[in-house]
Amino acid sequence: MKTPGTAVLIAVGILLPEWASAAQVLSSSGRVAGFETGATLSLGAYKAYASAFVNTARRGGTPVFLPGQEGRIYAYFAKRFFAPRHLVVQGTVYPLATLSSHLETYHPGQFDRLEVAGFNLLRSLGSGPEEPYALSVLVGNLVFLGYYQPVDSTNVRVRQAGSALAGLLISTGHWHIHDNIRVHDRWWQVELILTGSSSRPGTDKLTWNFRLGYKRHQTELAPDVVALSLFRSD
Repeated sequence: MKTPGTAVLIAVGILLPEWASAAQVLSSSGRVAGFETGATLSLGAYKAYASAFVNTARRGGTPVFLPGQEGRIYAYFAKRFFAPRHLVVQGTVYPLATLSSHLETYHPGQFDRLEVAGFNLLRSLGSGPEEPYALSVLVGNLVFLGYYQPVDSTNVRVRQAGSALAGLLISTGHWHIHDNIRVHDRWWQVELILTGSSSRPGTDKLTWNFRLGYKRHQTELAPDVVALSLFRSD
């Protein structure tokens, strides 16, 4: 079985929730010095990111799992938990949150002009993210999720439906957004994650996101957090 041609939505679908699926995504993949590599650029008003990955195993490519093999995916990750093969680097920006917090922090007069009847549309649209940007590194394993698509009466081809990954994710930044005000905060976060998303056009969609992590803040305005998150949607 060949890896789907778009085999790139690398781990970095990693951190994307459902609303980001409408973002414009550009991706490419290939081999550099014999190593499988890929890069993705996603542009969206709420969240934008650029990422790159490398498969550190020179031989063999990233495996592809088909519908109905969810249990096999979990088993694959469990067996290779202490033998990571993929390195993923990602930079994430939250454009609306960045613009909203920047204006209210440094240009409150201009920000107040956007208010109508006590309601500020920009603040509402930009709410949610705790920081304007984040830099992340993941060490773990990545798989592609695919499905069979008929070509003619006798032949089928494998198309990519998504990706899944598991491993250690480390993120950091130097700003925190507190009540839409930009606060200097050298924060960092460490997580163990198992996440993935698969979508077959007109058929089904499967998303899972399991995380255990710790987030440390420099500012006293944001509490340090230990979090366990379990999410699955079919």
